Amino acid sequence: AFYHLFGASEWTTRLTSALFGAGSVALIVLLVRRISSQSAALFGGILLGTNLFFTRQGQLDVAYIFFLIFSTYGWLLWGEGTGKKRGLTLVALGTCGAFMSKILVGFYVPLILFVLLAVDKRQRWVWRRVFELSGEVIAGVILDLPWHVLMYLKHGQVFLDAFFGLHLMQRMSLPIEGHHPALGGLFYVNQLIVQYPESALAIGVLAFIVLKKATGLELPRRLIPIAIVWGVVVFAVITLMATKIPQYMLPLSVPVALLGGYVLELLAARRLSRANTVALMVLLALTTSWSAVWPL
Repeated sequence: AFYHLFGASEWTTRLTSALFGAGSVALIVLLVRRISSQSAALFGGILLGTNLFFTRQGQLDVAYIFFLIFSTYGWLLWGEGTGKKRGLTLVALGTCGAFMSKILVGFYVPLILFVLLAVDKRQRWVWRRVFELSGEVIAGVILDLPWHVLMYLKHGQVFLDAFFGLHLMQRMSLPIEGHHPALGGLFYVNQLIVQYPESALAIGVLAFIVLKKATGLELPRRLIPIAIVWGVVVFAVITLMATKIPQYMLPLSVPVALLGGYVLELLAARRLSRANTVALMVLLALTTSWSAVWPL
């Protein structure tokens, strides 16, 4: 649509990423404000919005991340019960947008939401809720089905080979396009530090959770599970894929922002002990240094 309106150019391509990136920041602020606090939401939005790796590149990865957050926000409304119909509608629209933006990567939506449903202690795992969520995911797939049918009618087997062959089977089983780094499975561990040095804050707070007796923190009960599920699901999928590309890391910017914003709130309110604060700052200094010297 932007190409038709403004012509195909680098500026137009980056504009798409920038707009979806700005929308993602707004959604993160809304989401965190709902499950934590206003200050944590502000810090989370700042962390996501100032990450250059996230929106400076012209690619539709930013669009599907926007729709992933969109779906998660809908899941929250649905789970609270007050905005059940609106929440389920957002889940369907988010699913549709994710699939239209980045092909089969749209499957992150049901993966993340169903795992959240399984671990959320506020919501009972009953078949009615499973059917409701499944119905909206299916509705989202049906919404973008006409475009896929049109592509098949126009391109035939070439479309199917690209859709399922190249972007699913080959990327999962073979390191295509020369993306076969020497680090192998550790590639994304390194990329997490390189692209998101602020992940030190997230790693630190998760360590504090394990050592809860030493911190005495009152944890936001919904923010932590959402961040952990996002991180585990995305990291598991990209690690299993034989093709290793830094852009596959982009969805991890969301849990980094969620947990990082929460930690920055703790630091601003001086709710962490001196020892924990020093530990976080040392860890952040190490990851920032590693990220800064990466071009060397």
